[in-house]
Amino acid sequence: MSTPQQGRWTPVSKHEPCPACGGTDWCAWTPDGQTLRCMRSEKANCPPGLHPLGTDKDGGELFGPPRLTTRPKQRRSHRHDRHTVTALNSNGAADSTSVCRRLDLSAMLDSLRDQLIDAKLRGLADATGLPASAWSALKPGWANKDDLRKLRAGGKGWNANGGGYPDGAYVFAEYDGKGRLVGLALRTVDGRKGAPASSIGSRRGLIVPPDFHERVEACAVGTTEAVSDGRVSCGPFVVEGASDVAACIALGLPAVGRPSNRSGATDLADLLAGMDDVTVVGERDGKEGGAWPGRDGAVAVSRQLASRWAEPVAWTMPPTGTKDLRDWFQRHPGGKAADLVDGLHKHRKQTKPARHSAADVLVELATATYRMGVTDTGEAFAVEHDGPNVALLLKGSATALRAKLAKAYRAKTGKTSPSAALADALTALQGLALDAESEPLALRVAAVPVADDEDDAASETPPSDSTGSSAGTGGGVVIDLGDAAGRAAVVESDGVTVVSVAPVLFRRTALTGALPAPDLDAEPADLLQLRELLNVDDDSWPLVVGWLVAACLPDIPHPVLMLGGQQGTGKSTAARLLTGLLDPSPAPLRSEPREPKDWAMSAAGGWCVVVDNVSRIPAWWSDALCKAVTGDGWVSRKLYTDDDLSVLSFRRCIAITSIDTGAMRGDLADRLLIADLEPITGRTRRTEAELNHHYRHLQPTLTGALLKAVSATLAALPSVELDDLPRMADFARVLAALDAACPELTGRKAFDRFARQRDRIAADVVEGDPFAAAVAEFTHLQSGLWTGTAGDLLQRLQQQHAMQDATERANHPNLHLKATPWTGPKTPRGLAGQLMRYAPALARVGVHVTKSDTRSNRGQTYELRAENPAEKNATADESTWGEEGEL
Repeated sequence: MSTPQQGRWTPVSKHEPCPACGGTDWCAWTPDGQTLRCMRSEKANCPPGLHPLGTDKDGGELFGPPRLTTRPKQRRSHRHDRHTVTALNSNGAADSTSVCRRLDLSAMLDSLRDQLIDAKLRGLADATGLPASAWSALKPGWANKDDLRKLRAGGKGWNANGGGYPDGAYVFAEYDGKGRLVGLALRTVDGRKGAPASSIGSRRGLIVPPDFHERVEACAVGTTEAVSDGRVSCGPFVVEGASDVAACIALGLPAVGRPSNRSGATDLADLLAGMDDVTVVGERDGKEGGAWPGRDGAVAVSRQLASRWAEPVAWTMPPTGTKDLRDWFQRHPGGKAADLVDGLHKHRKQTKPARHSAADVLVELATATYRMGVTDTGEAFAVEHDGPNVALLLKGSATALRAKLAKAYRAKTGKTSPSAALADALTALQGLALDAESEPLALRVAAVPVADDEDDAASETPPSDSTGSSAGTGGGVVIDLGDAAGRAAVVESDGVTVVSVAPVLFRRTALTGALPAPDLDAEPADLLQLRELLNVDDDSWPLVVGWLVAACLPDIPHPVLMLGGQQGTGKSTAARLLTGLLDPSPAPLRSEPREPKDWAMSAAGGWCVVVDNVSRIPAWWSDALCKAVTGDGWVSRKLYTDDDLSVLSFRRCIAITSIDTGAMRGDLADRLLIADLEPITGRTRRTEAELNHHYRHLQPTLTGALLKAVSATLAALPSVELDDLPRMADFARVLAALDAACPELTGRKAFDRFARQRDRIAADVVEGDPFAAAVAEFTHLQSGLWTGTAGDLLQRLQQQHAMQDATERANHPNLHLKATPWTGPKTPRGLAGQLMRYAPALARVGVHVTKSDTRSNRGQTYELRAENPAEKNATADESTWGEEGEL
């Protein structure tokens, strides 16, 4: 196995060989037991229950659960110590709500403990050779297969043979250093270990007996109180796993279990602070080749504790001839605690505290305050344990982790952190983050996480968490209010609530502004007050409301809103006020981008993107706008000195303001929503200060009214059925649902206005492009029907242009006009491509372009057919051309 992957994979062994090639080395599983990497590609066969996933960068064949072909369900928040949130009802009072739909570990543990019957407890005792009374002291539980599915549990070898979840597992509580329940440890009947997925709010912690502190006091160093049958004084032992803790309980010794051989030092430092004679116990588990993970893990944990406490900490190994403390107990029936303590102390060594570098201090400050994570694109972030559910990227602005760590270091040491130490600490934290499960980060809006009971219970394979949404089909949405407290508005079909902790993980940028708390007493009709601030005409108002409502739904394509009108109609102000209801920003209006990278960086920073005073839309930006409507990805090199890549992926709500954008391509026109603004007269014009004051006063009411309209629309969406879906079908369904749910806002005209606007936009596209206009004119001049190849059509169009140009110059001899060259496609192939691009727009103005089923010896044959006006209205939406005009 290649070095870069060490620590992130669990190697196969003689006892558990690779199921793909049968080898006992090189191949490995991911820590959750979900994905197998086989390094013998020539011998690899896909194991039962897994599917080929391709080849990784180190050359291994990957096998894992089947990839979903439909959009998967929303990942839940990874917050481990908050299982409910506080919502504000309409009266402003706090009440508990389950809207986060995060698994309540405490309630789950109580239920699992009730399921552990005496027979199961005796079975655990027989399997481990430890007394049932010792196991009972840990208060274990029992999880059946359904419980394991709800916990999204996994572990090494759990699905090695494609069998899915085990029939059940024993459950042990895991705590942090402050005594809070943070996770669960699982052990199957046959001894396989596992844990719940972090996505349900669980993380690894310590196995702490309920009477741990009483045992520590009873065995305090220097006392003469008897322990078991011998007179022993000792400090607490730090062992590995629940079995060794149970063995110590059986002997009356104080012990706490760490989740693995190297982990748990941070929580141990808090739990054991101030206790004397702490000893970290390893395991005798030497491997072929000289590796000794149990010993090395004990040394590593003792070194971390020594560094944190600034004093020596002891580590030891089990007595000679035994693997661990459970093994010693089995080998010495009736053995006394004094005998085991003597054996442990015989091998005990001291680890001195290492010198603490500035980078080490920074890493400790970070891990004590934040949990580390990684996005789907591999970018590391941190989330504060007891703060808002907002991800802090490791580098960047003043809100990034780098700046916060520098501030914390100054507060702790009174010194300024060296820049090199900050860089080293962030690199180390990035490495920690890469071991975490990838999580999606939402920007301003996200879908409400799907409840556990909505998961596919039929699947026997532990599902992988990933993003998804039901927003497009009537589910709820979460909107980040952008304030320092991390509050969010949760909008579902049955109403709106404001929660103190967002149920999804958000990220923020320098363009993320704070929304005022929405007025939950507002009604959708209150949004009509926005018309007092906007001078949109009656035809455009329903479309503007529809665009605002759709902008709150994260997983549907959103049309590009074009606010048009002559100079002085308040286009820029209207765009700023509209986006301020959902995504306020310190820089709400962007300038027209000059190149693709400028556009990608500008659009990636905010959910609502407003480009002001657009005078033209070049081809590259037209394509970029189309992609941003449905989801775009921008890839570039991070540095010019290496091959590392930076990925920006986004779907955005876009608005542009323009007097005239000039010629527009048909694919962008199909994604356009036009709102016309009326001129502002002297009597109706207001100062900007007056307008802003009025807007700020209304903003809570307007935002609350918008969210109530979204809620009503979500409730109506499932019942919407449209016989004829136009382009931007998801948006059209939202408009139809809005018409049904809030007729007081739209007059039931939003969908109709949107459908009728398609013809107007298509006509503008054809008229604005010389080639499309020439094709339409040519078809009508041919008595409405023409058939031929692309080469024939190119020749005829060039001739038509030459004749029209000659006529124009003849009609104006005094102007001495020069011949105007043909600016359309120069080759038959180029003309065919242009026909494909403009075919949908041409069809809407009554000119249909059809490819023949057969080819002539001179090439592909095309038919141009012009309809009469009556026929056009019936067939405009029946074009056989699809995306980008393709057949």
